[in-house]
This record gives sequence, structure tokens and C-alpha cells, in this order.
Amino acid sequence: MHTPPAARRRHAQLIAAATRLIAGCAQAASEIYDPIARNPGQDVEVNARELLLLASGAPAILDHARNADCERWPEETAVEDRNTFRAHAERAVLAEAAAVLDTEPAGEPVAWPAGVPEITPEHDAAMAPIAAAEELMADITAERVQLLAHAHDAHPSEIVAEAITQASGSACLALAQAEDILTSDPSAAAEMALTATRYLADLVSVASLDV
Repeated sequence: MHTPPAARRRHAQLIAAATRLIAGCAQAASEIYDPIARNPGQDVEVNARELLLLASGAPAILDHARNADCERWPEETAVEDRNTFRAHAERAVLAEAAAVLDTEPAGEPVAWPAGVPEITPEHDAAMAPIAAAEELMADITAERVQLLAHAHDAHPSEIVAEAITQASGSACLALAQAEDILTSDPSAAAEMALTATRYLADLVSVASLDV
């Protein structure tokens, strides 16, 4: 009998979906590479159906799995949402206070560049977990989540959720790029599909973190 850690239970549907997509990417790449390997130096016909299905279906598969986990664990999801809201509100207050203190000295005001959206405290508050999640991907450990949470005034679960979003998006983007070049260069498309597995593996690692 096996009782998985809490995070793997909380994200079980998402982890399972990512694992199936990893297997699908490997199978899709194999269906392209195998005919090339059997017929070196020759023009070959490859089967791209699996890759097309993956590219079109991956975003919905990952979204459905993530939503299913939230529905399965409503109380945990509600706690995570409250923690995210509270951390965001606290960062916005701190950013607003910093903006008040960081006023321009007496004299001519500095003009904001035309066409560039002005950075508001809300923007600063929203960027913190995004930056923390990007840093997490270089070293996916629970200890690093805690360090980044302290450094960015973010809640650990907020960073994990954003890192999952980033990994999912990167995997789906890689598959979309594979689909774009599938007709012109099937072997390069297969390579891009395998690149997607790296992001999916990162997704599994992040979703498995107990923080």
C-alpha cells in the first residue's frame, strides 16, 4: 500500500495528466523518428497524428485536471485562495507605502514615457509570485520555495500555483510550436515535442512539493 505525500494527493489529477502527456510526447516523437531510423538517407512518410492530437488537446487536458483537483479538495483550495488574496493585498499596501515615500524631490516632475503603462502598486503585487516562480524553476525544492516566499513577500502556495501555471504554459507553447513546424520539418517538430516533456516534468516536480 502507498500513501502519497499531501501535495501529490492535492495535485493528483494534474500530476497524472502531465505524466500521460509526457508518455504521449515520447510516443509521438517515436512515430516520427522510427521511420527515419529504419530508412536512413531516404524520404519517408511519418505518422504525425499523435503529435497533432497532443498539441490541440494538451491545454484542455491540463486545465481540466487542475480544476478536477480543486473540486476534489475544496477546503484546501479555499485556504490557498485566501492566502493568495491576503499576500497580494499586503504586497499592494507595502508597494503603495513605498511609492509615497519614494517621491520626486522639489523641482520639475519626471515625465512618464509616452505609451508605457505606469507601474502601480497592484502591478508590483501581482509580479512578485511570477518572479518567484521563475526563480524556483532553476532549483525546484520545498526549501527554495520558502526562501523565495520570504524574499518576495509571497505565500508558498501562491508561488507553487504560479510555477504550475508557468510550466503548463511552457509545455503547451512547445507543443504549439511543434505543430507549427510539423509539415515543413517533422523531425524538428518531434524534438520540440520532447522539449515539452521537460516542462511537464518540472510541472510534476513543482506540484509534488509539500510547502
